[in-house]
Amino acid sequence: MSPTTHDDIEQRVRELFDRQAAGVDAEDRAWDDVPVAWVGDLEVHGNRRRRTGRGIAAVAAVAAAAVLVAVLGSGERTTRVTTGARAGNPLGTPGTAVSWETNQVELHADAFRIDADGKRFTAQNAHVEVFGDPGDAHYQTLELRWTEHAVEMRLNIYFASDANRWWATEIATYDGTAPGGWISYAGHFFATPLLATYTGNLDLRSGTAALHFTNLRLRAFRPSPACAQQTGAFAVQANDSNISVPVGSGMGYATYATLFDRATCTPVTDAQRYRITWTAADPALLTVKAQDCLPEVRASLQCAANAYVDFSAAWMGRTTVHLAAIDRETNRVVAATDVPIATVAASG
Repeated sequence: MSPTTHDDIEQRVRELFDRQAAGVDAEDRAWDDVPVAWVGDLEVHGNRRRRTGRGIAAVAAVAAAAVLVAVLGSGERTTRVTTGARAGNPLGTPGTAVSWETNQVELHADAFRIDADGKRFTAQNAHVEVFGDPGDAHYQTLELRWTEHAVEMRLNIYFASDANRWWATEIATYDGTAPGGWISYAGHFFATPLLATYTGNLDLRSGTAALHFTNLRLRAFRPSPACAQQTGAFAVQANDSNISVPVGSGMGYATYATLFDRATCTPVTDAQRYRITWTAADPALLTVKAQDCLPEVRASLQCAANAYVDFSAAWMGRTTVHLAAIDRETNRVVAATDVPIATVAASG
């Protein structure tokens, strides 16, 4: 894969999702309006970062937006999806309890399963990679990846928000084959007031494929955990949790940091007054390259100086990065935290 790129596509994607969020009528549709499912073999939803963070993820987001147009506009390639209780359980295991979290999204359920290609996926006893696009005030994702039945399974949920509520615009899973293709359910799911948690069941089907959650507790656009965990007037956070940096030439992981006002747990508005430092505990294992966000996105991201970072790894292992926010006028540290980092074998 290519090194992280920094160009104006990031800003165009942000503007695209702002327009999409503004165009969604959150008042007129309930979460369980019948959505539309599209089954395809496109690598649109997967590999959305190099684990590359913002730059390459933005490219995938453009493609995802194009897929949504195809989903909603192509009658011969869509099937209707039904919701509600599912009769019978031909594959046996009803599902397993799950609990997955990023800094932006938390998901818990008493039972979870994906039925695809005649197999049932529950993520039981599997190592689940939990990540996502931290996005902004209008867009973010929860993305899961694991191996089960000797094939890769993925689950992605795409969230939108306005000033009053959050919802999901699309849910996508792999189809159980190798290499996997995507089954995409587009609709308007989980519409919930901001800061509140959606609770309920979810049952989506497309042909013989199905996705089910029992007693789902889901919250997106949640306040930063750093606000509760840290002390003082400010809190700083790397906007990706569960950071795994792939080892290999041209591989890496990019993310950025946000400085919060702990009184409101919202990003500081004068972010350029501060600079971010990233210090690897083991610089031989992990290389850290920090820089400013692009000028045209600083306002929307509320980026401090050196808030954007690109990690690369020399070998597999574990380390930490000390993240600090420094007031450029007084040269005082106003917030700090340690970020755990895993360096892992690159996956296809």
